[in-house]
Amino acid sequence: KLTQFMNQLEGALEDVRKVNIRLSAESVSDQLTGVYNRRGFIKESEKILSVCKYEHHKGAVLYADLDCLKTINDTFGHKEGDFSIKKISELLAGNLRYGDIVGRVGGDEFVAFLMDTDEQQINDICQNIKRCAESFNSESDKPYNISVSMGVYFFDTFDRENIDQLMSGADGNLYISKKSKNRNILKNEAVMI
Repeated sequence: KLTQFMNQLEGALEDVRKVNIRLSAESVSDQLTGVYNRRGFIKESEKILSVCKYEHHKGAVLYADLDCLKTINDTFGHKEGDFSIKKISELLAGNLRYGDIVGRVGGDEFVAFLMDTDEQQINDICQNIKRCAESFNSESDKPYNISVSMGVYFFDTFDRENIDQLMSGADGNLYISKKSKNRNILKNEAVMI
């Protein structure tokens, strides 16, 4: 009986371990998109920054924001808003390099952390994201266009900026980018939104 009890106890402990692993993964993942949530993004980015703090590395933080989510939600419903958020997440993750980190840090805000990159690579990534969005829009039967505004902040690990400072820099550049954007996302409307 003791052997049987010990086997049951080991089975129960293994079940608890599996649940803990699943819960740990869920605690750092965004439920809607599957990318990191804010906690997961910051945790993973901080790990990399701590490893690289005594070495000379250049990198960038890319902040991205889905344009006109409120209009999509108000006009077509939250299901379409969720679809748009997922599509932007796919466009971002699909155009980043293996090892780059992407997270959803707000309702329609995403951030990517890229190490050992330069301005040309980031510009190429941003252009690819825009091209993919345009391609999706031309092939989609959605009554609205999906577009994204982006802001980039370049850094050098020697400057010892933390992830909050890097995100803040990229967010500031995103804000500048958004100010000059066309707000018309409806395909068959000439009205500015």
